[in-house]
Parts: sequence; structure tokens; C-alpha cells
Amino acid sequence: MATIQSTVIVKTDIKGFTAKVGTLPESELGNLLSQHKIFVSEVVAQNGGTIIKGEGDSFWITFPSVNAATSAAVDMQKELRVAQIGKNDDERLAIRVVIGLGDVLHQDGDILETMST
Repeated sequence: MATIQSTVIVKTDIKGFTAKVGTLPESELGNLLSQHKIFVSEVVAQNGGTIIKGEGDSFWITFPSVNAATSAAVDMQKELRVAQIGKNDDERLAIRVVIGLGDVLHQDGDILETMST
């Protein structure tokens, strides 16, 4: 059943991922994406969120509140920073996080933007 409801949506991706892809061997790229998915999934679960879509390095996530989404975003940044202590700039990853709140269509486990009239 399709429903329109106010929803907190978080979009994440790895900054500079496209450039990084060209420099990594296939095995390292697969490992990076696998580790990234585990990392994001754990933080999302700890903050009560649900991953709606995951495509490569990016994820669309819903949360029950803006506070939960903000906590997850802060947790991602903190954990990533701690995990990369001692790495040089070329080795460090940065995750971009966008938080939005709006009315969206929920249908078949997916979300779609609605247009106001």
C-alpha cells in the first residue's frame, strides 16, 4: 500500500569516490565498498534507521526523527575520524551526509519524492 508521510531522509556518499575508483584495484574496491556498507549499516541500526537503497558508495536512509538522523550523521563522522588517525590525506575517506525532512511517497519498500501543488 502506498502512503504519503513526513519522513526524515539521509543521503550519504563517499567524497571523491569517482576519482578513487580509478586508482584502486578491483579487489580493493570490492573490499572498500563491503566495509563501507557494514560501517553505514551498523551506525544506522544503532540509531534506529532503515537503509532504503544502497548503490555503490551511496545510501538512502530513513530515520524516525531528525534527532536520530543527526546522531547517526555525527556518529559516522566521529567513527570515521577515529578510524583514520595516522593516515595521510590521500588515504583518508570522507563521507558526505545530507539530512532532509519532507513528505514522501512510501511504496513497496521504496521512497519517492512528492511534489506540492
